[in-house]
Amino acid sequence: MAPVTDEQREVVERSPAAPSPDGLAADSPLLNCPALARPPAVVDRLLRLAPDLPDAGAAVVRLVSGEPVLLERLLRLANADFWDGGRIVRGVGHAVEIAGAPAVRTLAVGLALAAHSGRSRPAGVDAEAFWRRAVCAAAAARALAPAVRAGATEDLVVAALLMDAGVLVLDRTARERYKAIYEGATTHAGLERAERAELGVTHADASRALAAAWCLDARVVEAIACHHDPEAPTDARTKALARGLALASRAADVLAEPAGGARALADFRRAAAGMPGLDDAGADAVLSTAAARATAMAGAVGLGAAALRDVAAAPARAREALSRYLREAHETGGGGAERRTAPRFERAGVITILRGAARSDAVARPTLARFRDASTGGIGIYLDGPMAVGEEFVVRVPHARGQRMPVVYRVVRCYRAGGAGAKYAIGAQVARVLRDPDAR
Repeated sequence: MAPVTDEQREVVERSPAAPSPDGLAADSPLLNCPALARPPAVVDRLLRLAPDLPDAGAAVVRLVSGEPVLLERLLRLANADFWDGGRIVRGVGHAVEIAGAPAVRTLAVGLALAAHSGRSRPAGVDAEAFWRRAVCAAAAARALAPAVRAGATEDLVVAALLMDAGVLVLDRTARERYKAIYEGATTHAGLERAERAELGVTHADASRALAAAWCLDARVVEAIACHHDPEAPTDARTKALARGLALASRAADVLAEPAGGARALADFRRAAAGMPGLDDAGADAVLSTAAARATAMAGAVGLGAAALRDVAAAPARAREALSRYLREAHETGGGGAERRTAPRFERAGVITILRGAARSDAVARPTLARFRDASTGGIGIYLDGPMAVGEEFVVRVPHARGQRMPVVYRVVRCYRAGGAGAKYAIGAQVARVLRDPDAR
């Protein structure tokens, strides 16, 4: 984060809020929360530092050491294996030696702002659940940093920790209206949709207003504003940061939300698939690492370990839920061969597969196929033309619960088939489950 000058601070304090990226009313009174917008003095002092100057490290040590609560929380975070290597960080000076003044300064700013926001006593928001999600998102951001490649790891983590602070703003400014919205939302994405419909602004807009008032780096401010729409930024580095925040938010859906599970895991895997090294196994490893780190990071925002007691088991629980969901989609309850030949497609019936729909950058091509059979982990179809091994396609699979799940299959074999009317036999395995567009 670049240092803040007196002139920049004055401009922020005197200027109206900038237009929001999606055209909503950025000057809405619902975004105006002076109690949260004015940062603590230590944040202002830290942000005025030029972190690349020779004496910057000493200045960071002096400022953080003068704030006992901030010092304790910074050391808790550092000793949650934040910089890897398993080193015990003995003090803020040692942290500066390990990571450098800019990194320590950024983390100190983020933790001070989290503590400042945490002093707000929400009227309708579950404060423990809010901070549990924030810690899970920050832990996921740390685990995702090598794949996201969005610049400084600390910027990504701090942005993830603070990206939903707008929830606390709307809780204060919309009061009972927001309480009803918050309590009625069953998912984080559903919360944003309800905010937009009922208030005309979202918590992302409110988070952006806060981050701007706090004089955070402009790139961080925009990425926070766009964490539900990560393709919106035009600057490549900001877009990478916004993508990292969007992924961290989806990871928090798995780790921290009661309604997480199969859908949340499928959604996270799909979103992560475009990142280097984040196939399904890589995505699951990120969740496991984040779950372990989140428990250790709880104290950095004043949470007791009990608040995250269920987080460590969340990844395994979600994997089992997704596996069970897929089994239910492919089985009818019969035994033996009946399970292979009697799923909820008519045998030899015509089905539609969507070629290209598994990739966000491709145009889906509906193709008619004849259903052959299915097992717990795959499907067999007949096509007029061949498919390449490794090619993916989507089928909306009828489910026992009356839904149709968009399931991605990956071709594992293709050969010329005998018999009239069947040119190629395709065997494919389940790759992942997409989020149903109707459920967004």
